[in-house]
Amino acid sequence: MSSNTQKSQETAGRAIKAPQARSFGLRSLVVGSAVLALAMLCAQPALRFGGGELKQRVSRAAIVLFDRAAGECGEGKGNCEAGYCCSQYGWCGTSTAYCATGCQPLYGKCDGAVTPQPPAQTTTATVPRPSTGGLPACVPKTCTWAGHCWGAACDVVVPPPATTPATVAPTVAPPVSTPVIPAPPTGIKPLTVRTALPSGTGVILKCTKPGTMAWTFDDGPYTYNQAILDLLKAANMKATFFLNGNNYDCIFDAENKARVKAMVAAGHQIASHTWSHQDSATLNDAAFRYQIRKLEDALMKIIGFAPRYFRPPYGSYNAANLAVLNSLGIRTVNWDVDSGDANGITEATAKTNLATGLKTGLNHIVLSHETPSFIINEVKYFIANFKNKAQWVTVAECLGDTASPYFIVPVLDSSSTCTTDDLKGSVAVGK
Repeated sequence: MSSNTQKSQETAGRAIKAPQARSFGLRSLVVGSAVLALAMLCAQPALRFGGGELKQRVSRAAIVLFDRAAGECGEGKGNCEAGYCCSQYGWCGTSTAYCATGCQPLYGKCDGAVTPQPPAQTTTATVPRPSTGGLPACVPKTCTWAGHCWGAACDVVVPPPATTPATVAPTVAPPVSTPVIPAPPTGIKPLTVRTALPSGTGVILKCTKPGTMAWTFDDGPYTYNQAILDLLKAANMKATFFLNGNNYDCIFDAENKARVKAMVAAGHQIASHTWSHQDSATLNDAAFRYQIRKLEDALMKIIGFAPRYFRPPYGSYNAANLAVLNSLGIRTVNWDVDSGDANGITEATAKTNLATGLKTGLNHIVLSHETPSFIINEVKYFIANFKNKAQWVTVAECLGDTASPYFIVPVLDSSSTCTTDDLKGSVAVGK
């Protein structure tokens, strides 16, 4: 870029630079009628200055409005406003002189000339005002929006007339709602108390009941759930579903609540996979308890009971996690055969992984996921090739657990929603 271009940018920058220009606050299109209207807002209390004074205010208002669309940029000077380019000479602008050769991408856009859009504006036009205007009386300097003086350029502020404070009725807190807990479905008899597991109880990787295997699905409830249930029903096979509360979907969505109920009604086992699929090994005690209790809370509200079985996301856990789970009476289950279908692989590779893992041995616990786009084909392949290899039952059954895989636990609160703010949290011991 030529030295003339640099000088022209510097000259333009100095011409439009006013006090506090570095902040790059409001921007506006400098249109004659708009500038005149803005200047009139501030000039209204002082029309006594006459036509010369009004002309001077219009001119200065235009300068400030234009200044809000440009300024210096670069190291030690800050960034340009969104939509503006920072030239190699450290000035903000929107033409190719600013946005092309030498443009500094760290301090603004650099993809050619752009047209900045003015921000959405609010108006105080409908706000009742006293007859004096209730506006600042400005010396003949610059003004900004809606009659507010720029910086400290005011000689007096006309206060609004005194008013009698309105009587405010005392605030009455709304009644705290109590969540409705449904009765467990017929045939489900959850335990009524938590019973801690022996200290040092470890992670389950295989079935123990002879002739059985367990097929498990993580990360639901999800879109393909009903199709999976239909295929399992036709094959007379049972599975275990390790569920999240707020991961791919929200468990409180109507379709997902229906999926949870359908899994239970079909005789499958549901188990915990945490509330939002955080890596358990990275969480402190309170944060890990939140992941367990938040999902328990949701399932209590949907089906009236919570699971006694748990799988850590990514299969990741530490000794502190196990201590919490054992104290809560929850059995921890991983797997010994992994389809790998959640690792970005192809359908063919997932099938190969299953064939390799199930080729030899018995009493396997197999890992699949509800979420891959090819999961229906994976399920069909699995049933066609491995249905007769063993009796496919729930995890609780393959471990010979004669107690209910569920229990009744206290609810945490009355909320039945999922938000980005509830992905993480903390729950103290005893909650």
